[in-house]
Amino acid sequence: MLDGNEGAISPQTLMMLLGGLGIFLFGIKFMGEALKNYAGDKMRDLINKYTDTPVKGVLVGTFSTMLIQSSSGTTALTISLVRAGLMDLRQAIGVIMGANIGTTITAFLIGLKIKDYALPIMFVGAIIYMFAQGNKINSLGQIFFGFGALFFGLDIMSKALEPLAHLPVFAEYMVKLSHNPILGILTGTALTMVVQSSSATIGILQTLYAQHTISFVGAIPVLLGDNIGTTITAVLSALGGATAAKRAATAHVIFNIFGAIVFGVVLFLFQAIIPYEYLVTTLLHLNPEMQLAFTHGLFNFSVTLMLLPFVSLLEKTVKKIIPSKKGDRETKFNEKLLNEELIVQSPVLATEQASKTLLALANLVVEMLEETNTYIKTKNQESAKAVFSLETAVNSIDKKLHNFCIKLSGAVLSSEDTKKLNVIMYSLRDYERIADLAQNTVIKMQNIYATKEKITNEAVGEMAKMLEVCYLAVKDTINMFLQRDLKFGASVNEKEEYIDKLERKAIKNHMNRTREGKCVGSAAVIYVDIISDIERIGDHAVNIVEHYTYKDLVLTPEEEDLDLSKFIIE
Repeated sequence: MLDGNEGAISPQTLMMLLGGLGIFLFGIKFMGEALKNYAGDKMRDLINKYTDTPVKGVLVGTFSTMLIQSSSGTTALTISLVRAGLMDLRQAIGVIMGANIGTTITAFLIGLKIKDYALPIMFVGAIIYMFAQGNKINSLGQIFFGFGALFFGLDIMSKALEPLAHLPVFAEYMVKLSHNPILGILTGTALTMVVQSSSATIGILQTLYAQHTISFVGAIPVLLGDNIGTTITAVLSALGGATAAKRAATAHVIFNIFGAIVFGVVLFLFQAIIPYEYLVTTLLHLNPEMQLAFTHGLFNFSVTLMLLPFVSLLEKTVKKIIPSKKGDRETKFNEKLLNEELIVQSPVLATEQASKTLLALANLVVEMLEETNTYIKTKNQESAKAVFSLETAVNSIDKKLHNFCIKLSGAVLSSEDTKKLNVIMYSLRDYERIADLAQNTVIKMQNIYATKEKITNEAVGEMAKMLEVCYLAVKDTINMFLQRDLKFGASVNEKEEYIDKLERKAIKNHMNRTREGKCVGSAAVIYVDIISDIERIGDHAVNIVEHYTYKDLVLTPEEEDLDLSKFIIE
């Protein structure tokens, strides 16, 4: 719908276009979140476990992105695993390559041309979501509703885009794109950077091409630009972030730019665009939307095949571009430490491996406490993200080590090794609880900062001081294990007494601030909870010392005969 003699687009058409785009983006987001909930932690476990080679990483990245309909979501999850030490950059590059392939599924779905069924699909989804019982079934309803909304939004956009073909300025620009591939790449890049969704811009491109508003030759460079523009989400999330995040984002940018250059040179410089157009339009008999979907998939698949043998080179290049900074801590957990074959072959060595793994986990807990303190004092969101990533790592190692120890308990062990194993298992529980308390502290502080309720600098200082002492106490437990010296155990007990004094003083000061109106509302209540959580960290550190000295590890005859195999965590 045009407005006036000059052929300007009408406000109604503009609102339809923006509204359709909004519904389209909502559909992708809503469906992706539902798919993520439906899968539970399986996707995170999938990325965590099965990415030991670049090829496996590509397959996992492809599947994960198809599952959640978001390459940005897969990339963000991958970055968090790198930061947590559960994945290295080389593995992450493979997953990112796969994410580029997986994100093409939306274009293929659009190519199926099921817009006519969008509203019935949304209706079915709404009924399931509103009336079905259970989280899984509700998520299924969300998936249907989001899927329908995606196509409903696309249908609205396509109707809004029809008048553009009659707009002289727009028609002239489409002709320019057909003759200037570089302009097309820049256009696609800019649009995707603005919208921050390559699925949306490619959906618009498919619609314009199906309406014959843009030619095939003009559409391909825009498609290549869309692939470059989609990296903006990773770049923005990495700004001011950890080195691992910046490296993963840089790898993503290099991969997509390289692919666009190679594909552009082959298609346009060597004139391969003409026979390729004949292939998809005539030989394969694909509809217009599917022609671009096929090209999008072929592009990402081909570039992945080209670069897959050079993952190590790409890793080295990225590390040179983004060198390590002073203070970077990139801990990579070595899962080979927990070799279950040793449980039978050498239980003594298996016990030693369990001990080393416990200390690896303990070091992550110490790092969590440091990042928690940084977040409390600075409100730095990167520190909060680091805490959540490290908590993921701690939970993963905790589960693996717990199961390893349960199996090891069934082996023939000397009385001394049995004591060591008990120390490991009991200490593991306390380290994991410390990690939970650190994460809870960050979450509660986020609630305070989000509501912008008043909390005094004095209160923040009290929490930070207690956390600092807790940090030192937990470090002492590690030194106690490493140096086999009980003087560190005595130091932990002294620090715990000091933490108790700090807690009593903090509560007294808090009551005075509350009476004076300096600290009110929910922040006043949450502060007390946080102080209590921090104090419990000191208690868990003391528990670890008591485990080490066997004070609480005397088992009854019934406990000694207990079959522990039923406690293995699946």
